[in-house]
Amino acid sequence: RDVDAEKSTAKRHSKNISYSGKAGDPYRLENALVALDQPGEWCVDSSKGRVYYWPKNGGMSGLEVVAPKQCNLIRFQGNEKRGSWVHDIVIKGLTFKYTDRMPEDKWPEAWLKRNFENPDAAVFMQGVEDCTIERNRFLHMGAYAVALDHHAQRNHIIGNEIGYLGAGGVQLYGYGPGVTDVNRFNEISLNHIHHTGLAPYWHS
Repeated sequence: RDVDAEKSTAKRHSKNISYSGKAGDPYRLENALVALDQPGEWCVDSSKGRVYYWPKNGGMSGLEVVAPKQCNLIRFQGNEKRGSWVHDIVIKGLTFKYTDRMPEDKWPEAWLKRNFENPDAAVFMQGVEDCTIERNRFLHMGAYAVALDHHAQRNHIIGNEIGYLGAGGVQLYGYGPGVTDVNRFNEISLNHIHHTGLAPYWHS
């Protein structure tokens, strides 16, 4: 977030508790214009709305550049306190492309974070029952394609192509061991998941 060259200090932007930041730990700097020094590299200045890219083949002729803005394309949101669930919805045969990932310093405090999770997805489902995501294509996602979060039961993620992902394909997470067991009886099957972990998430 901030670099002080005189004091030789840097403040990280991440809220990801998995990165302890102890003395001697390795680190990585990303998205710095000064480090853009090879063809195929790029960085973005969000405050100026500017992307810098060094083309692999020396020019931009014939290239298409896509800069995604949304992190979620569809969100199913039930109400756990009232026991009111989103249910019996089917999404079939669609193509979803190009989502961003929420920067870690923007993660809401309420998000559950452990073991390098990135609780975000193009189709985010929280408080859902008996929903089906079938035979769709999820391509070029900044984090996950589909997330089943907290209360999610008897849902089916079947026969989708899921590729070119910042994190992983389908993520299911409840409240952790020893607490409310509400994320269960979900079916994840026959999905073609490929080219994952393109963003710096170790678990991917």
